[in-house]
Amino acid sequence: MKKRPYIALLFLSLLISQISFGQENTTESNEKKQLKENTSKNLNSDNAFISIREEMPRFPGCEEKELSKKDLEKCAKGKMLDFIYSNLEYPENATNGMVVIQFNIDKKGAMKDLTIARNKLSKECGKAALKVIQKMQQEVTWIPGIQHGKTVQVQYTLPIKFEVDQNK
Repeated sequence: MKKRPYIALLFLSLLISQISFGQENTTESNEKKQLKENTSKNLNSDNAFISIREEMPRFPGCEEKELSKKDLEKCAKGKMLDFIYSNLEYPENATNGMVVIQFNIDKKGAMKDLTIARNKLSKECGKAALKVIQKMQQEVTWIPGIQHGKTVQVQYTLPIKFEVDQNK
């Protein structure tokens, strides 16, 4: 007899969660429609940028290879990581962790508005991460992002991982 209140509570909580999930899906669907409408309206604006796009900007260097879209993205990511880690100068007080850099890639593939979005390491690690991305900004023109067949400005977030050998 004592089990009935628990069963009723369980049934009630399941019912409430089903109602909640149904509302979230409707809200999410409406948000996607609104985003698509706003994106379409703003594509012609020179100042507009988006973070959701059909094609993300890509680091150059793999275009001459005949690759699938997935392999092209993987190749470009590898080239970008090669650039970063071959140019990253670890400060003396570096520890294991990550610095997150944010920037925009404009319609022509130029990097703009570089900032440190998150840094739980030393200031020197943040400066080292920003310095390597500033070098990239000077030396590299990205393949711009594409939305509805047009090049667009896209905000890009890039984590840079610091790994220090603790045995040294």
